[in-house]
Amino acid sequence: LYKNRLTGVIPSDLGRLRSLEFLSLFENLLTGEIPPSLGNLGALKSCALDSNMLMGSMPEGVCALTRKTRGGSGGELKFLSADCAGDEPEVQCECCSTCHATSLA
Repeated sequence: LYKNRLTGVIPSDLGRLRSLEFLSLFENLLTGEIPPSLGNLGALKSCALDSNMLMGSMPEGVCALTRKTRGGSGGELKFLSADCAGDEPEVQCECCSTCHATSLA
């Protein structure tokens, strides 16, 4: 769904797609905060959210998908990108594998 000029917020219902492995929403016109429900996507391997007009903090549930638990499960999310670089990042993120400094805003 990248580069499709999508507008509005990321629907929280995306968190119901628990088998989803790749979510590419970069280079759209999405606004608002990243929904915490994306943390329900346990099979997610790649999530590109950069080059939008998103703001706020990366939900902890999404960050948790990047880490393995003590039992060795989890950690499937290997690529996570957002607009979290620069002097005034739009998204606060401590777990992104790639941070971008610019957006389409």
